Amino acid sequence: MNNESGFKRVARDVSDLFELQMQLFAVDSQEAVRKVVKASVLLGIAAVIGLSVVTVLILAAGWGIHEVAEWPLSVSMLTSAVVFLLVAGILGWVGVTALKRALALLDEPKRELAENLRWIKATLLAPDTSPRNLLRRESFHSRFQVSSDR
Repeated sequence: MNNESGFKRVARDVSDLFELQMQLFAVDSQEAVRKVVKASVLLGIAAVIGLSVVTVLILAAGWGIHEVAEWPLSVSMLTSAVVFLLVAGILGWVGVTALKRALALLDEPKRELAENLRWIKATLLAPDTSPRNLLRRESFHSRFQVSSDR
Protein backbone atom coordinates (compact mmCIF):
# COMPACT_ATOMS: atom_id res chain seq x y z
CA MET A 1 0.00 0.00 0.00
CA ASN A 2 1.30 3.38 -0.95
CA ASN A 3 -0.32 6.62 0.12
CA GLU A 4 2.56 8.79 -1.07
CA SER A 5 1.41 12.26 -2.04
CA GLY A 6 1.69 13.58 -5.55
CA PHE A 7 4.21 16.15 -4.42
CA LYS A 8 6.47 13.46 -2.94
CA ARG A 9 6.29 11.50 -6.20
CA VAL A 10 7.20 14.62 -8.18
CA ALA A 11 10.01 15.45 -5.75
CA ARG A 12 11.37 11.90 -6.09
CA ASP A 13 11.13 12.10 -9.89
CA VAL A 14 12.83 15.50 -9.90
CA SER A 15 15.59 14.15 -7.69
CA ASP A 16 16.10 11.13 -9.97
CA LEU A 17 16.05 13.36 -13.04
CA PHE A 18 18.58 15.76 -11.52
CA GLU A 19 20.88 12.87 -10.61
CA LEU A 20 20.69 11.48 -14.15
CA GLN A 21 21.27 14.94 -15.61
CA MET A 22 24.42 15.37 -13.49
CA GLN A 23 25.72 11.96 -14.57
CA LEU A 24 25.16 12.85 -18.24
CA PHE A 25 26.82 16.21 -17.74
CA ALA A 26 29.83 14.57 -16.09
CA VAL A 27 30.33 12.18 -19.00
CA ASP A 28 29.85 14.90 -21.65
CA SER A 29 32.06 17.38 -19.83
CA GLN A 30 34.92 14.86 -19.60
CA GLU A 31 34.84 14.51 -23.40
CA ALA A 32 34.63 18.28 -23.83
CA VAL A 33 37.56 18.88 -21.45
CA ARG A 34 39.69 16.39 -23.38
CA LYS A 35 38.94 18.18 -26.66
CA VAL A 36 39.46 21.63 -25.12
CA VAL A 37 42.89 20.52 -23.91
CA LYS A 38 43.76 19.27 -27.40
CA ALA A 39 42.59 22.54 -28.98
CA SER A 40 44.50 24.55 -26.37
CA VAL A 41 47.67 22.63 -27.15
CA LEU A 42 47.25 23.47 -30.84
CA LEU A 43 46.72 27.14 -30.01
CA GLY A 44 49.70 27.08 -27.65
CA ILE A 45 51.95 25.58 -30.31
CA ALA A 46 50.79 28.20 -32.81
CA ALA A 47 51.53 30.97 -30.31
CA VAL A 48 54.98 29.62 -29.41
CA ILE A 49 55.96 29.28 -33.05
CA GLY A 50 54.53 32.67 -33.87
CA LEU A 51 56.30 34.47 -31.06
CA SER A 52 59.63 32.72 -30.64
CA VAL A 53 61.02 31.88 -34.06
CA VAL A 54 59.06 33.98 -36.46
CA THR A 55 61.50 36.89 -36.44
CA VAL A 56 64.51 34.71 -37.28
CA LEU A 57 62.59 32.74 -39.92
CA ILE A 58 61.23 35.86 -41.57
CA LEU A 59 64.67 37.42 -41.76
CA ALA A 60 66.32 34.24 -43.04
CA ALA A 61 63.63 33.64 -45.66
CA GLY A 62 63.68 37.28 -46.72
CA TRP A 63 67.45 37.22 -47.11
CA GLY A 64 67.22 33.94 -49.06
CA ILE A 65 64.59 35.38 -51.44
CA HIS A 66 66.78 38.44 -51.91
CA GLU A 67 69.79 36.32 -52.90
CA VAL A 68 67.97 33.74 -55.06
CA ALA A 69 65.41 35.95 -56.82
CA GLU A 70 67.59 39.05 -56.75
CA TRP A 71 64.63 41.14 -55.53
CA PRO A 72 65.21 44.26 -53.52
CA LEU A 73 65.80 43.40 -49.85
CA SER A 74 62.64 45.20 -48.67
CA VAL A 75 60.38 43.24 -51.09
CA SER A 76 62.06 39.97 -50.10
CA MET A 77 61.51 40.67 -46.38
CA LEU A 78 57.88 41.70 -46.96
CA THR A 79 57.17 38.53 -48.97
CA SER A 80 58.71 36.39 -46.26
CA ALA A 81 56.66 38.14 -43.54
CA VAL A 82 53.38 37.65 -45.42
CA VAL A 83 54.03 33.92 -45.94
CA PHE A 84 54.77 33.36 -42.25
CA LEU A 85 51.77 35.42 -41.23
CA LEU A 86 49.57 33.15 -43.37
CA VAL A 87 51.05 30.04 -41.71
CA ALA A 88 50.37 31.45 -38.22
CA GLY A 89 46.83 32.40 -39.30
CA ILE A 90 46.10 28.88 -40.58
CA LEU A 91 47.37 27.30 -37.36
CA GLY A 92 45.29 29.71 -35.29
CA TRP A 93 42.19 29.00 -37.40
CA VAL A 94 42.63 25.23 -36.95
CA GLY A 95 42.98 25.71 -33.18
CA VAL A 96 39.90 27.94 -32.89
CA THR A 97 37.85 25.52 -35.01
CA ALA A 98 38.88 22.62 -32.77
CA LEU A 99 37.99 24.66 -29.68
CA LYS A 100 34.52 25.45 -31.07
CA ARG A 101 33.91 21.75 -31.81
CA ALA A 102 34.98 20.82 -28.29
CA LEU A 103 32.68 23.39 -26.68
CA ALA A 104 29.79 22.28 -28.91
CA LEU A 105 29.77 18.98 -26.99
CA LEU A 106 28.18 20.85 -24.10
CA ASP A 107 25.19 21.96 -26.21
CA GLU A 108 23.30 18.68 -25.82
CA PRO A 109 23.49 18.54 -22.01
CA LYS A 110 22.38 22.17 -21.96
CA ARG A 111 19.36 21.35 -24.16
CA GLU A 112 18.54 18.32 -22.01
CA LEU A 113 18.71 20.41 -18.85
CA ALA A 114 16.41 23.04 -20.37
CA GLU A 115 13.93 20.33 -21.41
CA ASN A 116 13.99 18.81 -17.93
CA LEU A 117 13.45 22.22 -16.33
CA ARG A 118 10.46 22.81 -18.63
CA TRP A 119 9.05 19.44 -17.55
CA ILE A 120 9.54 20.29 -13.87
CA LYS A 121 7.84 23.64 -14.36
CA ALA A 122 4.92 22.09 -16.22
CA THR A 123 4.55 19.37 -13.60
CA LEU A 124 4.58 21.77 -10.68
CA LEU A 125 2.36 24.45 -12.24
CA ALA A 126 -0.19 22.22 -13.99
CA PRO A 127 0.30 18.61 -12.91
CA ASP A 128 -2.90 17.36 -14.52
CA THR A 129 -1.75 18.53 -17.97
CA SER A 130 1.87 17.42 -17.72
CA PRO A 131 2.61 14.91 -20.52
CA ARG A 132 4.45 12.56 -18.19
CA ASN A 133 1.62 12.54 -15.69
CA LEU A 134 -0.91 11.85 -18.44
CA LEU A 135 1.04 8.67 -19.20
CA ARG A 136 1.42 7.53 -15.59
CA ARG A 137 -1.11 5.14 -14.09
CA GLU A 138 -1.14 7.09 -10.89
CA SER A 139 -2.18 10.66 -11.47
CA PHE A 140 -2.31 13.59 -9.16
CA HIS A 141 -6.10 13.26 -9.14
CA SER A 142 -5.83 9.95 -7.30
CA ARG A 143 -3.27 11.07 -4.74
CA PHE A 144 -5.73 10.76 -1.90
CA GLN A 145 -6.77 7.27 -2.92
CA VAL A 146 -4.89 4.30 -1.54
CA SER A 147 -3.05 2.46 -4.29
CA SER A 148 -1.93 -1.13 -3.84
CA ASP A 149 -0.22 -1.65 -7.20
CA ARG A 150 3.08 -0.01 -6.25
